[in-house]
Amino acid sequence: MLDQKLEEQSGRFDRKLEEQSACFDQKLEEQSACFDRKLEEQSARFDRKLEEQSARFDQKLEEQSARFDRKLEEQSARFDQKLEEQSAWFDRKLEEQEARFDKKFEEQNTCFGKRMEEQEVRFDEKLSRSIRESENLVLEAGERNRAILEQKIDDLRVDVSELQQYYRANRMQQDTTELLRKQVKGLEERVEILEARIG
Repeated sequence: MLDQKLEEQSGRFDRKLEEQSACFDQKLEEQSACFDRKLEEQSARFDRKLEEQSARFDQKLEEQSARFDRKLEEQSARFDQKLEEQSAWFDRKLEEQEARFDKKFEEQNTCFGKRMEEQEVRFDEKLSRSIRESENLVLEAGERNRAILEQKIDDLRVDVSELQQYYRANRMQQDTTELLRKQVKGLEERVEILEARIG
């Protein structure tokens, strides 16, 4: 009896649990479907807001880019103007500097020309004086060499004369010696003949 009641009670509990589970699943599905709809609606609203925000951002970006381009063009125009003014100022300064340089160069060239002329005059004077001194030295050296050569020639003449005298004396001595040798030889021959006769 108790087991039967327990089984009946367990059966009712299972049926209620199944009913409760089915109801819970149904509600969960409904809740999930509702959540999906809301999520889709929220995503759609978010997409629309994102598109609107992107459109506003693109518009602002285009406006900002346009303002930046205008400012850049204005800045470039001012820079070009300043660059032209600076270039014109630099050209004027360069022309002035070239004019001063040309003037100084002409003055320096004139001064250099005068100095070169003075230097050439001094050089010509020194060269002429040096040539005259060299000519005098050459003439003096020639005179000294001529006197020395004449003295040597005189000495050579004396030596030649002495050699000629020595040669003549030596020749006479040789002739005398040859004559004496012949006489001695003749005397020896005579002595030999006399000795032969005496013997």
